[in-house]
Amino acid sequence: MELAERDGAATAWVGDSLLVYGGLSAVAEDTGRPSLLGDAGLVDPGTGQFTPVDPPPFDHPLEPGTTVMAARILGVFMPPFREPGDAPYWSFDASSGQWTQLPGPGVRVDDECFAADRLVVVTGTLVNAGSVVATPSEGGSGVLNDPELRSLDLREPSDGWQATDAAEGQLYVDSPELACGGGFALLHDGSGQEALAVRFELGARWEVVSSTPERHVFTQSVWTGEDLLLLDRYDGVVAAYDPEEDRWQEQSVPVGEAVWTGQQLVVLSAEEETGVAVVEVQP
Repeated sequence: MELAERDGAATAWVGDSLLVYGGLSAVAEDTGRPSLLGDAGLVDPGTGQFTPVDPPPFDHPLEPGTTVMAARILGVFMPPFREPGDAPYWSFDASSGQWTQLPGPGVRVDDECFAADRLVVVTGTLVNAGSVVATPSEGGSGVLNDPELRSLDLREPSDGWQATDAAEGQLYVDSPELACGGGFALLHDGSGQEALAVRFELGARWEVVSSTPERHVFTQSVWTGEDLLLLDRYDGVVAAYDPEEDRWQEQSVPVGEAVWTGQQLVVLSAEEETGVAVVEVQP
């Protein structure tokens, strides 16, 4: 079975396959519009063969832009905008096909990522025209100011979410993007030009990091075990960040959603004949 053409699918690497969930279908001839897809399955990166898995236990398909993160065989699914108390995080065990819901952080979530065994979300005060329009416990829209993180240890989720201090006056961004490495989280402005990091093993303190060499629209991140990759899936650019050296390096990749297998970057790309490209990342 072949994977149906789609855009904005959620992807994660599980075992030796690419887990794909949802996205938008191709434009239908009768309506002239795409439709939300709610299916999930495993894709063989060598052949492009698609094997469906048990349907997710969601009431309806999650919106395009759903994030998937994976460590070992864990994937966490979430929609692109959540009000406080509305955070349907789900884990998927590829060996058993079991879906499990995780607790929400109890705050508005503006973005999230996965740092080793931690699920990390960013929240903060929202400002519009110089006035506060929402606290972390309130929904709303505006520019993120004084960001703070919440993290959930997935080895002991019953312990609940832990909070960092707010990075007061250090970042003021309209479209915050959160990316995670093994033991740290990097919050940037979407272009890589302004960024802060929190290292959990060093007391979860905020620190300023260097900018990417060029301005791009980074909408996805991948941790290789050594470098944090920020991907511009529209222009096919990856910026690799070395947290030990506070240094960036860029290279071109196929356009599409990408995951890290532990050795290579696998890109779900319509540019490829099989729909999947395997990329060697430059050291």
